[in-house]
Amino acid sequence: MLHSAGVSAFAMQECDYTGKATTQETNDTTDDEDDMRLRFSLPLTAILLASSLTAPAQAADGEAIFEDNCAGCHDGGGAPQIGDNDAWQSRIDEGMDELYANAINGVGGMPAKGGNADLTNGEVKAAVDYIVDESE
Repeated sequence: MLHSAGVSAFAMQECDYTGKATTQETNDTTDDEDDMRLRFSLPLTAILLASSLTAPAQAADGEAIFEDNCAGCHDGGGAPQIGDNDAWQSRIDEGMDELYANAINGVGGMPAKGGNADLTNGEVKAAVDYIVDESE
């Protein structure tokens, strides 16, 4: 069983890759205490390692999403055309939340997510941001 001094010493120390404590205070611990520390430190180490290896979220490329999913209608089709300020200004004036909701859920003749259900809401928003930037 861990005694209170061992618990507080363990909480304040660093662990090497084996999960063994690296501070001097724990050299006089019992095998049971070392086993307990290992059981607590390995899951924590795994969580920290996994979180550090996870790539940061990449910003969606609005232009590429637009080209792949939206250009068929918004760059030569019957929908409001990218870059046409007159066609977009009243929509932009309604606010970005409204534009996002319309693009995600569909509006008029446009299906939800432009017909590509595999797009995330973030990707759809990136495409909307691109269209607005090009149309203001």
